Amino acid sequence: MTAPAFAADTSDLVNQCAIALDANGVAKSDEYRARFVRVKGASSKTVTLKLFPVAGGEPKFAECVIKRGEVLEAALADEVLQANKGR
Repeated sequence: MTAPAFAADTSDLVNQCAIALDANGVAKSDEYRARFVRVKGASSKTVTLKLFPVAGGEPKFAECVIKRGEVLEAALADEVLQANKGR
C-alpha cells in the first residue's frame, strides 16, 4: 500500500522545516521532536509544527514558510507573531 501524495508532501514539508529550524539554531533536532500541526497556502506554504522537548517540558510551536522547496522563514511561532505585528 502506498501513501497518498499529500502524506508524502506533508512529510517532506515537515522534514524541511525541522532541518531549517535546526540549522538556524531555533530548535536543535537532538533536543526536540517535531509533530505536524497544519499547512496552509498554495504556492507559498506555511507549515506549523509542534515541538516537544526530548528532556520534557512545555512544547513550543514553530512555523516555516516554504516556496518551491526552499525554506524562506523558520522561527518559533511567538517570533513570527511579533514580526507580523510590525507589518
